[in-house]
Amino acid sequence: MHQLNSVVSNYTPPQMVASMGPPSYPPARTNGSLENPYRPTRPDHGDYDRRGVRFKSNNYSEEWDLPSAHHQNGAILTIPTNLGAFDEVFLRWESITKNLVSLQGFTDNNDKAEFIENLLGEAENLTWMQWRMAFPNEYQTTINTADGREGTQNIISQIRRIFMLEDPYQGSTLIQDEAYRDIERLSCNNLKDVLQFMNEYMRIAAKTGRMFTSPERSEKFWSKLPGDLGSRIKMAFDMRYSGNQVGVIPRILFTYRYLENECKEATFHRALKGLQFCNQIPIPGYYKKPEKKYGIWRSTTYKGKPHNSHARIEKKKHLIRNKNCKCFLCGEGHFARECPNDKKSIKRVAIFEGNDIPADCEIVSVDEGEAESDAIYSISEGEDANEAYTIQETICYFRETDRTYWVGKAESWQPRVQVTQRQYECQHEWQKYEDITDPQYLRCHCCKRETNKKFRMHCPKCNLTSCGMCSPNYFDTVLTLQRDTSVQYNPRNLVLEQTKYIKWCEGEMRRLQALVDALKAVPPLRDAEPEELLQLQLENTRLQMENEYLQKKVDENEHLQEECSELREKLAEITARIEEEANVLIPETSQKVAATEDTTKRVTANRLLG
Repeated sequence: MHQLNSVVSNYTPPQMVASMGPPSYPPARTNGSLENPYRPTRPDHGDYDRRGVRFKSNNYSEEWDLPSAHHQNGAILTIPTNLGAFDEVFLRWESITKNLVSLQGFTDNNDKAEFIENLLGEAENLTWMQWRMAFPNEYQTTINTADGREGTQNIISQIRRIFMLEDPYQGSTLIQDEAYRDIERLSCNNLKDVLQFMNEYMRIAAKTGRMFTSPERSEKFWSKLPGDLGSRIKMAFDMRYSGNQVGVIPRILFTYRYLENECKEATFHRALKGLQFCNQIPIPGYYKKPEKKYGIWRSTTYKGKPHNSHARIEKKKHLIRNKNCKCFLCGEGHFARECPNDKKSIKRVAIFEGNDIPADCEIVSVDEGEAESDAIYSISEGEDANEAYTIQETICYFRETDRTYWVGKAESWQPRVQVTQRQYECQHEWQKYEDITDPQYLRCHCCKRETNKKFRMHCPKCNLTSCGMCSPNYFDTVLTLQRDTSVQYNPRNLVLEQTKYIKWCEGEMRRLQALVDALKAVPPLRDAEPEELLQLQLENTRLQMENEYLQKKVDENEHLQEECSELREKLAEITARIEEEANVLIPETSQKVAATEDTTKRVTANRLLG
């Protein structure tokens, strides 16, 4: 005999529907005795105050979605009941309509205008119809300027002008001015409203049209945060994105992440809130250092007459050249660190020991009549001693705090980028629009994006690569995008070429038809007799033989002409040689004749004398 046991619970499976398939999970229940084991619970940290701040658990569900673009079906424009949201509604409808019209490929402007008109609601469509019937000339002008993407914008801008009498695309700044006034009135005084404030500030700043014209909107965000929260987050932002001056949305997102990290720290500190025994446990390496009582800053009140709080703090190597330096403690001609006197000013000794002066610097007294200098400081009690030492940044600078090298402009929407010392000191020899053999240098060093050969430059000396977007801000070099020359499609030219080709084909058809008609008009040849054919063949053979004979004669004639040319050249050479020899013999013969004549004259004279 078996005993049957049964269990009763509050779970009831849903009714099965044939089109839905089997259920996957049980439906959610808010009542009942069974506790949901997956419900998030608070962490048990011991001294957890349940009456304090409640931390929100993270929602890891993926049940969220972005608004649809409606690029296939479009959307109907209806004026919202909340009239203050008209601008946002119209801007979204404008984006949807532009995407929808770009897919249609209209060739007639009237069809495009009618298509956009049918995307208006009932009251809005009636308003548009009444306007175009009352002003047909203006409507026709809108139709005439409706070509292309600009024409679509013209129609949408005209619709907006009918409802609001102004449009931002046609030069109106009413929306920007109203948003500018709203953002000036916006403020956050309570820290619990900071998230709502950031969302509202982001949306209003986008309407001002001045997010990237100047750093005003970006810096104003820090000042509108409650308390000193803005200055703290600004310091962290400048350290993370050094050099960035404009950008509202990056600052808002950074603020959210900063507050998120603070919440994580708060949970950790709350867990350690009751650990009072830590003051009884010695920690290795923890030493309490005496705090400095005095602080120094550059003097702004010194006008040639020193006060008791004035002192000159300068590097020792510069003070050695000046023989008039006096000890800050006793007033004699040596430095305070080397003062041997027992009689010293007790107040000045306290000031000297209460300041953290660098080891390579010395403090000396300021005499009356000394010229103003940036080495003269004011010393007072309770001031920050590190206020006098600041870092001045330039486009390429070396940060001494962490000994790193950075490049980038100071006032830019892009943050500075860290480089190596070799890249910082390199005299770059940029190779523009050339191939890079090593694939590890194909990415831009500044934005980390894959570069294109037509829009990048590379330095082979330091292996630094920059794209055209980053080169003006980080390296003061402007690149021009090398575009491929492509043939522009023009349907009008294609139609003209087709028309010319059709006319040419028609002319060829007429010419060939006339030739066919002429051939048809020639009477058919009668059949030739066999004897006549034989005579024609013999005549043809004779003519071919005669042609071959004449061709041989022509070849022989050409050969003879070549031999004659060679003989003429030899004859010319022989003639030239004979002329040269004749020119040599003629002077010798003349000399012999003259000598013979002289001898004859002498013989004749001797005979006469004898």
